[in-house]
Amino acid sequence: MLKKIINAGRHGLRPTDAVSARDVHAKLGAIAPPMILDLRSQAEFEAGHIPGATPLPISELGRRLPQLPRDREIVCVCNFGNNSDSVSQLLSAAGFKSINMSDGMIGWQRAGLPTIK
Repeated sequence: MLKKIINAGRHGLRPTDAVSARDVHAKLGAIAPPMILDLRSQAEFEAGHIPGATPLPISELGRRLPQLPRDREIVCVCNFGNNSDSVSQLLSAAGFKSINMSDGMIGWQRAGLPTIK
């Protein structure tokens, strides 16, 4: 599944909006905050994630796609921002309001933003 998602992202899907970790942190304080979709493995999620993030490993994306909200912005997050970019493109093409956190969890941690373990 991961390979299909990444390959699809490289073949004709349009780029989606990208935001930094600091931008995402600011959005979390909004009246209608985005859904943070953490695409990393369960072990990576448990090692440290953004407060309020929803874990959804890429390997489960196809099965759990119907559970995602269509009326709320979705911020896709992975370790470095590459896999989440591909997933964000696919979600946008499927009609979701999706953006990519371009610097990933590495950028979140480097910025000193809060994480939950």
